[in-house]
Amino acid sequence: MKIAVRLPNWLGDTVMAVPALRAIREKFPEARVLLAGPWVELLAGQGLGDVLVGYPRAWTARLRVADTVRDFRSDTVVLLPNSFEAAAAAVYWRGRRRIGYAADGRSWLLTDALPLSSPRPHQVDEYLRLAAHLGADTATREPRLTAPEPEADSRRRVRDRLRECGAGGDRPRIGVHLGAAYGPAKVWALERVVEFCRRRRASSDATVPIFSPRSSRRSPCSSPVTPASRISRRRSARPSWRSSGRQIRRSAPRSAAWR
Repeated sequence: MKIAVRLPNWLGDTVMAVPALRAIREKFPEARVLLAGPWVELLAGQGLGDVLVGYPRAWTARLRVADTVRDFRSDTVVLLPNSFEAAAAAVYWRGRRRIGYAADGRSWLLTDALPLSSPRPHQVDEYLRLAAHLGADTATREPRLTAPEPEADSRRRVRDRLRECGAGGDRPRIGVHLGAAYGPAKVWALERVVEFCRRRRASSDATVPIFSPRSSRRSPCSSPVTPASRISRRRSARPSWRSSGRQIRRSAPRSAAWR
């Protein structure tokens, strides 16, 4: 048996899909499972899939990758996104059974079109319902991921990046991420970031690296990690994550981390 799972487009949603993925893996231990999504690398080494395929957001790159999934020749495709594109891709992948929610006018592309619940449940439960429809029911809802080993290449790259930005060493670190794809509705106002960092500085010896979104301008050290040893006291009513990142970076020296 071969199962392909189209993962969500967003990082947080990919994490919330972990209980459903684990349920599928445990129900069908002998099956070959392919996971395809933009954040699939996060799931490497978790034992959730046999084949991991990065599924880019850009259409041209996505079309090239679609042939890789098609060659997998899956018997069943489980669609976690509710988009029409995901269902159309499943047809192209030649999945004989295509499980997903009846949304975005795509029911006719699915063999198993589940109605969306009203009111909508938590995203974890919505994904678990798709897994349960496949026969992979579970009571485990917590999205748990195993951290890489201390000497794993991924952790070494992170340590190198933090050291380049002045946030290396053995001191505790408290990361602050400024980004959100949908703008200010999901981020703190700039003054709250400032206040949090000032309080951390006063109450502990932790280093506070500030992380900027991949889609924003490059940080002073040419990475998504922005070191800051002082932040402007200037207040902002409700800046977007782009303006927040730029304001903090304008006031941050290029060589020191917030300590």
